[in-house]
Amino acid sequence: MGLETREDILLPGLNLMVRHLMTVDGNLKVDAAACGPPGRCPQCEHPATRVHRRYLRQVSVLPVGGRGLTVRLRVRRFFCDHGQCQRRTFVEQVVGLTEPRRRAPPEARSAMRAVAVELGGRPGQRLCTKLRLYGRRTELLGQLTAPSVPARAADSGHRRVRVGHQAGGPRRAGSCRSLAPPPESVEGRGENVPPTPRLPAAA
Repeated sequence: MGLETREDILLPGLNLMVRHLMTVDGNLKVDAAACGPPGRCPQCEHPATRVHRRYLRQVSVLPVGGRGLTVRLRVRRFFCDHGQCQRRTFVEQVVGLTEPRRRAPPEARSAMRAVAVELGGRPGQRLCTKLRLYGRRTELLGQLTAPSVPARAADSGHRRVRVGHQAGGPRRAGSCRSLAPPPESVEGRGENVPPTPRLPAAA
């Protein structure tokens, strides 16, 4: 039986090389570098051959042994040398760990989504802190999917507003009412509705 490496224990199955491991405030901090083959352009699928630059990105993964785990990952940005592709550069992604514009892998986001569904924002954030799981209030709420708008509500052309509340003003208690379009904008009713006459200005 071979010896297990730090990569096999902390980040198994990923094309990474762990360079440094430290403990900060009871949590684990890992410095790693992507060591997989050059990726392909996400737009034209042309394989990369040249490196534009390297930079660091931070990814928060699931806790390990009751400790939070944050990976400071060194990734490469490649040139896209395909002449007809509009994308000039792109960043490599480590499958199973990184995604574009994401600070957590899919497994960690699934755990955050479960917490957000049950507890919401601030209570969920307090639970994530106890579990050593990355999950700020805004991040948790961002995991929730907004419900789709029913077709009848989208096509009715009406909007509901709170009586006594105007944009930019303070909210006051009141009921909701539906505002229909003005008579001048009514179409398809087979009649011409004259516009509302204007009163002359007072002298």
